[in-house]
Amino acid sequence: MYLQKTSKLLGIVAHILGFWTIFSVSSNARNQLSRFQSKRNKALRHQKHRGLVFQSLDFLESQIHLLQHSIAEIEILKSGKHWRENGEKSAGFLKRTAVARENKRSITELRDPITGVLYSDHSNISRIATDYYTILYTPSSPDLTARRQLIRAIPSHLKISTEQQEELLASFTIDEILEESKRTPRKSSPGPDGLPYEILYLIMKFPPYQDLISIVYNTALTQAKFPQSWNESIMCLLYKKGDPADMKNYRPLSLANTDYKLFTRILNHRIMEVSTQLISRSQLGFLPGRFIAENGMICQILMEDAQRKWMVAENSGNDNTIDQLDTDIGLLLDQEKAYDRVNLDYMKRVLKKFGFPTKLINCINKLMGDNVIRINLNGHLSTEVAKLRGLKQGDPLSPILYNLTFEPFLLSIINDSQFKGYTMESHPVSYLLSFHLRQVNNCQFHHLPMLFPVSRTQGLKKQRTGTLEMLYRAADLLPRSFDLATINPATAMSLPLLAAVYVPPGSSFSLPHKVKQMKVSDVFQYDPHLHFLHWKAPRDPSLLQWKRAPGSVFRGLTSGQLKLQSYFAPVCRPAPPIESVVTFAPFVQQLQLAEGTSFVAATTSAKTFRAAVLSSVLSPMALRNIAPAQWKWFWSLSLTTIQHNMIYRLIAGYIPHRRLLHFIMPATFASPLCPVCLVTVDSAHHLLFDCPSKEQVRQGIIFEFLWPTTSLGDIKAALLSLDFSDIW
Repeated sequence: MYLQKTSKLLGIVAHILGFWTIFSVSSNARNQLSRFQSKRNKALRHQKHRGLVFQSLDFLESQIHLLQHSIAEIEILKSGKHWRENGEKSAGFLKRTAVARENKRSITELRDPITGVLYSDHSNISRIATDYYTILYTPSSPDLTARRQLIRAIPSHLKISTEQQEELLASFTIDEILEESKRTPRKSSPGPDGLPYEILYLIMKFPPYQDLISIVYNTALTQAKFPQSWNESIMCLLYKKGDPADMKNYRPLSLANTDYKLFTRILNHRIMEVSTQLISRSQLGFLPGRFIAENGMICQILMEDAQRKWMVAENSGNDNTIDQLDTDIGLLLDQEKAYDRVNLDYMKRVLKKFGFPTKLINCINKLMGDNVIRINLNGHLSTEVAKLRGLKQGDPLSPILYNLTFEPFLLSIINDSQFKGYTMESHPVSYLLSFHLRQVNNCQFHHLPMLFPVSRTQGLKKQRTGTLEMLYRAADLLPRSFDLATINPATAMSLPLLAAVYVPPGSSFSLPHKVKQMKVSDVFQYDPHLHFLHWKAPRDPSLLQWKRAPGSVFRGLTSGQLKLQSYFAPVCRPAPPIESVVTFAPFVQQLQLAEGTSFVAATTSAKTFRAAVLSSVLSPMALRNIAPAQWKWFWSLSLTTIQHNMIYRLIAGYIPHRRLLHFIMPATFASPLCPVCLVTVDSAHHLLFDCPSKEQVRQGIIFEFLWPTTSLGDIKAALLSLDFSDIW
């Protein structure tokens, strides 16, 4: 019996020690993984000496991979142990999770904005929140003069076409509703009726209900008549940052019923298709084919370029240039409660100026303005709050409506001659374009947007980036004429339809909007017997998806108001069989460089490309005066990163000093004078070499490490030239 108890006790101890060993190993591995990931992130963000820094990336990546694999194996062991001990569910874990989540969402106290008194009871918390949003959602009297000025900033030609208006008001089909319902998020919070998207989709699929659903959705679109539940929503308050007792620090999120959000999702999809042409490139958020981080990248590039210009002006001692740079500012504006303060009457006028149909405007206005909201405060609903202005956060329509409403303000800035903007020097990319077109790109889809600007609104839209757009704009400047290009039927079938036809001068023909999305293969077909392309039969089922567009194009071609391009017309005539491989070489051969040289005759190497790019960026004179051999020798020295960095920053002129800091932050650094001697205006050279108060320290360093006859001038010359032969 004693041996059995001892064996059982040792087994329990071994089990506990094994668990804590696993936990300890896992904890240490996580800490080590965090350190390696931090080193990798620093290496990737390193702006200087990328070639040296990136040498360590392979080692870091391999270590990270091993640690992640080890941690995953440990987690598998721990999860298996947890399941064997606790079964399928752990009531304690579920309770702790629910309590922690509820505590994070709870509002324990609020400050009365009038008296400043803190209240923690539910009645006063509800009163403060209700009063706050009642005031916020009550529209204030607009400045009529400012409103008219903003509306006038929208040019008369910037509006949607009649065909686009018809498409916006086209009846919803049950297939369109079901297709959008498939794409709805499966973990979205339901509205007041508690109906999630998963159940809504099953209801939409039930055949007896589909006629009623179509009637409700189409009546809402054309007559602005909705179910009463569409104008009711529950508002959840999400804490952002700052004082949790201040109502301003909470983001209101409207929880509407899923049938309402499905309607606005379909409406948003239609509005998004026509809004890209209305909204300038200055707005990059919530639009297909645009990435909001591009503006952050642009700001970073502008700041670096401005800093470079300022440092060059300072090093050259050109006070006139410094004075000119001193007049430029970068202004950051942030609108408080941006969505909640949108004036709906102003939004109606903006949409009308953009050409949106009146029925759609009335529908949107009633969706956003005729609302009743109840606030969820710690699980209790407040009294009703009338929402008479603003857009709903969490509504699929709100982002694109805010973009359209904000656009007149941006247009007034863009068109104002007093705002000059910031200009940067252009960089030549001819070598890059040649290399891209002829050697890298074997995919026909990438050739099309490079050669034909009309194809850039098609499949590439979601993958476009600012870098590609810069390449496209540069390619558009190249002299070209495709009239002499000879293409085969396979290449012709892969072209966008707009690249195959054109409206001749003097013609009043208006191309249908859907033509922008069509390819030649959508309306033409290949005759394998006579080897030419001809128009599809009018009753061809594949033409139905394009509605009236194919017939309109066909009538334009037969009447002569629309013509085929010179390179496309030959493939529409019977011809002997030829090789039918898609190739864009005939088009590339027609591109020419600025000096008249064809792209086919241009030769490019990686070294030539680098030289072309580097020639567009003028390095500071201090860097160009140092021979490449000296740079190579300098980076090979056994110095620490800080020592290398200090010398390089001295040569490049990037040493921060009091004059620079005073110029950037005068409130923090009140004087440009040297903080040690308090006599001379500070500079990098004064900081390191010329300050008289540091003379004794410098002489001590010279006597300790260098020849006594070495002067500060010798040291400065050696550091700036990387030639240390005179001071060793």
